[in-house]
Amino acid sequence: MSDRNGYFCELVNAASDFCLLIEHVEIYENRQWLGDMGRLLSRLQMAMTHLDDRSIEYSYFSVPDLGERFELYCKLNDKLGERDAYMLEFDTDDDVVDMTGSLAGDFADIYFELKRGLNLSLSKDIKQEDSLLMWQTGYILVWGRQLVNAQKQLFSLRAANQI
Repeated sequence: MSDRNGYFCELVNAASDFCLLIEHVEIYENRQWLGDMGRLLSRLQMAMTHLDDRSIEYSYFSVPDLGERFELYCKLNDKLGERDAYMLEFDTDDDVVDMTGSLAGDFADIYFELKRGLNLSLSKDIKQEDSLLMWQTGYILVWGRQLVNAQKQLFSLRAANQI
């Protein structure tokens, strides 16, 4: 098995694990769930870094159902509580009201991108490269930055002994 196939398998496994953690968020204690999410984000980042192909023609990008996304965001926001909001680099005030980063928003967007790719990768009529192309496109356009922002916030929470 080539390195590329190995990283693709790791991406599929990490995406599947991430989606399961999101789908069953209610059964986890917050600290354990956030710790597991941090480890999964690292696995996703590692796989995507090794599968990076800047010569791709972007395609397969579609907007998720905004109603479903908002419903998931609200569920995750309730779970995270005060751990949800965080400062982004362009936020100007230390006031919580002015924080524009949201772990719930990051996780919801990443979830829908990963879930679409998983559904595509499980289809018998679709080649591995097609689902990878969809993930790469979404990663470059949407969820790559959210993944990095979420990792930074989880690191900050870990450093503050909140997870």
